[in-house]
Amino acid sequence: LLAMSRYGFPFLLAFGALLAQLSANTLYASFRKDYFFPYDEYPEAHLPDPVDGGRFQIVGVANASGKADKVYLNGNEVKLESGNWFVDWLRIFPHDLQGGKPFWVTFHSRDKSWDKSHSASFLLKTSNGSVAGSGSFAFGLNGCNITYVTTNKTLAVLLIHVRNSLSQIRTINQVIVNGTTMTSSVKNNASLSIPPKSAVLVEIPLTTPVQPGSMYTVVVVFAESSSLASVAAGRIAKPHFPIESWPKSTECPFPTVKDKNFNFVKDHGFDTYFFTKDPCHGSVDGKKILCDLAPKNDFYGLVDAGVPLDGCADTSRALGIFIADEADKAIDDGMRDLLAKAEAVYDKTSSILTYQGGSRSRLNGAFAGITDI
Repeated sequence: LLAMSRYGFPFLLAFGALLAQLSANTLYASFRKDYFFPYDEYPEAHLPDPVDGGRFQIVGVANASGKADKVYLNGNEVKLESGNWFVDWLRIFPHDLQGGKPFWVTFHSRDKSWDKSHSASFLLKTSNGSVAGSGSFAFGLNGCNITYVTTNKTLAVLLIHVRNSLSQIRTINQVIVNGTTMTSSVKNNASLSIPPKSAVLVEIPLTTPVQPGSMYTVVVVFAESSSLASVAAGRIAKPHFPIESWPKSTECPFPTVKDKNFNFVKDHGFDTYFFTKDPCHGSVDGKKILCDLAPKNDFYGLVDAGVPLDGCADTSRALGIFIADEADKAIDDGMRDLLAKAEAVYDKTSSILTYQGGSRSRLNGAFAGITDI
């Protein structure tokens, strides 16, 4: 699966009166280079090393409401159209911005100019022309980064993984969640000091549990390099680690259909299935499996985007919606078609994360982030 990385956290309302809010024009950003294996470890035919540009995540607080529409970087509008590849793809969340509430923008660019810069101007406009975000953001490779954000099982504690790859200690002096400074709420203060070549887990109890699919923005500011914060932004996943089976259609290991096969798979520790709209050639459809059989029989689904969820009363067993498999074969207009498909799925099923399968080490970094996972 491609790595990471997408809507308002309800607990912000509870903390807003107690903790400091970011101003509307404050922006934080993270920049990372694409990771890949060298050819002597993993040869891939005729794929160049992805050494130019990288992935950006920008977070802020909107100062206007409206449907997110246009982004300008260094005064130039980002246009995802054929022949224009300054930015490969770009996502804005939430789609419907609210003044005073957080937003995030993430994009990937292979342009060499980013490697010679340390800051850029940013402008975000709504469809009615209002400026929802503006300012400049600093970026660079700081060697101490948020590697993952998730929750505990009850969705009531935010878990922030931070890794220090440097040979010097790093001290966290500020943790900002969804635009609100929450450093004083950190449960384990020892985690604010990160030894060299080590990782810590920063835990923040929440007054109100978050919801799967809801947006998060996290900023970690370091005492040693306050100008280069680490940023993470995305959507909250359901707190379940799947052990997945990808069955053949002839096996159809689902209860009431082929109980023997279902029990066999379950007895071997599998609790999650991948399936399509018609996984058993007519015996049972994907919607029936996800919306009825899964909740009743305690299993989960990582389902293809073709499975219709309209009218599904219970989607709690859907861990992710599959957008494409091994689509990272080339950087072309198909990449943006993939983005459009993922965005359309979100507009229909905002509580379920999207994911994709990867196949190319040198293109993995460019595709990661088009979907949530």
